[in-house]
Order: sequence, then structure tokens, then C-alpha cells
Amino acid sequence: MATAEMLLSEQHLHHQRLRLDALRDQLSELDPSLHPSRATGPMSAEFASAAALLTERERQVLEQVLSGAANAAIAGELGVSLETVKTHVKRILRKMGAANRAELISRSR
Repeated sequence: MATAEMLLSEQHLHHQRLRLDALRDQLSELDPSLHPSRATGPMSAEFASAAALLTERERQVLEQVLSGAANAAIAGELGVSLETVKTHVKRILRKMGAANRAELISRSR
């Protein structure tokens, strides 16, 4: 059973890494200076591991944050209140070990 759980965990991390790579690509299209190259080293693995600990809704908010969306835009896109988005962003920053959005985006590289 533990082997099956490890496999599912590894598959989940792989899926998260693919999603984050796609987000980084989108971010670099918006502003190439924010993402000069795709990182494949320990930091991106660390970021993907931390992102795997997020809830599904937090991952949705993370995707929006990494794409440069403001809280109000995220709230409108997800159909939740502005306060709910602020709470999600705070939790994401805490779980990802980032002080602010800029640091979060930097760590996503």
C-alpha cells in the first residue's frame, strides 16, 4: 500500500511541476525579464513540492497570482469574495515560505 501511495504522490508532484512550468511559460510571455530561463534545479523541485501541499483552490489562486492577476480579478474569475482571495493569498505565501507576491514569483522560477 505504501508503494501505491508513493507512486500517487510522485504522480501528483509531476502533475504540479507540469502545471507550474506552464504558468512560468505564461509569465515569461507577459514579461520576459521576470523569467529569463526555466529552472529545473532544486529550487523548482522545492517550489513544486511546496505547491503540492496547497489545496486545489489555493493552487487555482496561485496560478492567477503567478499570471499577475490582482486580488479583485482573481475574486471575479473564481466567483469568491475579495476577502476570501486575500485569505487564500496569505495562506499560499505562508505555505510557500514567501514574504510577498514578488518573492513567490521569483521562487517559481
